[in-house]
Amino acid sequence: MNLPRLPIVVAVIALAAAAVTFFLTGNLLSPSIDEGIYIQGAHRIASGQVPYRDFFAFAGPITYWIEAAVEILAGRSVPAMRLAIALSVGLIAAGIVSVVQSFAGLRAGLSIAVLWFGITIDLWNRLEVNHRWISMGFYSAALICLFIGDRNIGKVRAFCAGAALALACWTTQSFAWPLSILAVYFFFAIRNRLPAFLLGAASFGIVPALVLANQGALAPMLENLRWIAVNYQAANRVQYGYYFADTPWRYAPHVWSSIWLPPFAAALGLFLILFRKQRDLIFPLVLVLAIFPTSYPKWDALQLMFISGPFFALTLAMVWRMLPKDLDAVAQAACLMPAVFFILHVYSMTDQFTSASTRAGNLIGNPDNVTALQQFEDAIPAGSKVFVYPYMTSLYPLLHIENPTRYEYLQPGMMTAKDEENVLSDLERSPPPFIFWHDFPSDLILKIWPNTDPTRLHFTRVENFIHDRYQPGFQNQNSYFAGRVWTLKR
Repeated sequence: MNLPRLPIVVAVIALAAAAVTFFLTGNLLSPSIDEGIYIQGAHRIASGQVPYRDFFAFAGPITYWIEAAVEILAGRSVPAMRLAIALSVGLIAAGIVSVVQSFAGLRAGLSIAVLWFGITIDLWNRLEVNHRWISMGFYSAALICLFIGDRNIGKVRAFCAGAALALACWTTQSFAWPLSILAVYFFFAIRNRLPAFLLGAASFGIVPALVLANQGALAPMLENLRWIAVNYQAANRVQYGYYFADTPWRYAPHVWSSIWLPPFAAALGLFLILFRKQRDLIFPLVLVLAIFPTSYPKWDALQLMFISGPFFALTLAMVWRMLPKDLDAVAQAACLMPAVFFILHVYSMTDQFTSASTRAGNLIGNPDNVTALQQFEDAIPAGSKVFVYPYMTSLYPLLHIENPTRYEYLQPGMMTAKDEENVLSDLERSPPPFIFWHDFPSDLILKIWPNTDPTRLHFTRVENFIHDRYQPGFQNQNSYFAGRVWTLKR
């Protein structure tokens, strides 16, 4: 296939992967402790608040801004909010095609991208709103810019790659690693394109800074970065490849590949470059390895899944290229057949779900979760002020409720005494009529965050406030939303 047709192929792959992702996962009720962080933060912005200044925002502002724009255009709909994730998955698939075709051919690129997509779509309950999917989407856009044409990267492509990486940094701050690594590579290998690359990064990197500065949020954001450096690393550090649960058979490919492919891809790539003199692998290998530090210090299997796509693609592409040409058809079938199985498997799962019309849109999910959500809708009117404690943020967008505090969640062992004091101050100043106390067992907390200080699993001042000012109400024990609604005493 001629290169002028490659952009069309890449665009078709991106749109097709995004459409299938949205069709299969956009309306799934997959309760998450994290998704509400970004959707509720976006709702705050759509309501006139400013991240960092008016509410605690952990990640960069881009995810909040994107989702706020979606809410303004489409309303407070969870399926609409997941459109950005579907588009990110599409960009990652297109990035895989772009990189792989550059050294293993377009057939390999398409086959490997389809296999990665099939395996990824089987993680349907992980395809939720999260800043890491969106930053990987921007990073993949940079890959597309660098590999969409011939090997002589022009100024426009270098500029666009720098711009995409800058947006990735403003989505997930740790993407400053690949931006820096690629800048160093340009300096040594493609020095005449370094100015264009840096200009793109600076041009798109300065805009969010100016917006935040104009809103009086730049200094609070920098303070948040200091907070992250001190508190996040201590509570979230895990050993490489940590997985806090038993590995069910259907998750085994995801867990094992996310853990083992990064070191295998690095070793195989270095072997082929140093001993087989395959110099054309240097640039793809540098670009893929550059994203590895972005998951530090939380190098657990679930976090590594977000960045596993490029490692998956690079490894399979290198193996593909070593095969005899007459085995291309076999390799293609070996990729496509499992992909079809995974996609059909996810589609068949929808027959087991219950559908419901909820405040957040038409959703389908596990019957227990759907029933619990409907019971919560009966117990808590839409628009009510509710504090969800300590960590079940998806209830905010699902119930269309308002958080009266600066914090969507209080992670045990990570949030400080000052954070607890801020929450308590907000609650005392304006006690909400409802509090949802999520049942978060201590043993589960220590499994998810094994480096957590076991003496800091509870926020006793907040819990005492709840016991003193509220009375227990409706309780749910048979779903992911396990917990109790507490109502303000009269």
